[in-house]
Amino acid sequence: HRQPDLGKTIRAMTDKRGVDVVIDSVGEATWPQSLVALGRRGRLVSCGGTSGPMVQVDLRRMFWNQWTLMGSTMGNDAEFDAITEFFRHGSLQPPVDSVWPLAQAPEAYARLQSGQQFGKVVVQLVPWS
Repeated sequence: HRQPDLGKTIRAMTDKRGVDVVIDSVGEATWPQSLVALGRRGRLVSCGGTSGPMVQVDLRRMFWNQWTLMGSTMGNDAEFDAITEFFRHGSLQPPVDSVWPLAQAPEAYARLQSGQQFGKVVVQLVPWS
């Protein structure tokens, strides 16, 4: 997603046809490239907006290409409840890249901005007991 012409690269790889489905969990930063990569009658599924919630669509391109744009929470309420139980019982643990004290919140944010993290960057408000 950091490639400035990712959409064009995908178009070239598909002999200009584009792809049938794009799943975009980033939002503002990747939305334009997601649309460039999308082929005729393609579907773009948005399931997140980590880089921002506001996107733009050229409606003429949307109806000309017969795109379907949809949002998804990636599951229903029952599935969310089930996965929450796994976390609650310790069966699943999210990957944690690093834990920072509140006094180092700017450094934690810099870690996120660098894009080098793998997993969650946690800012600890109070010491763990």
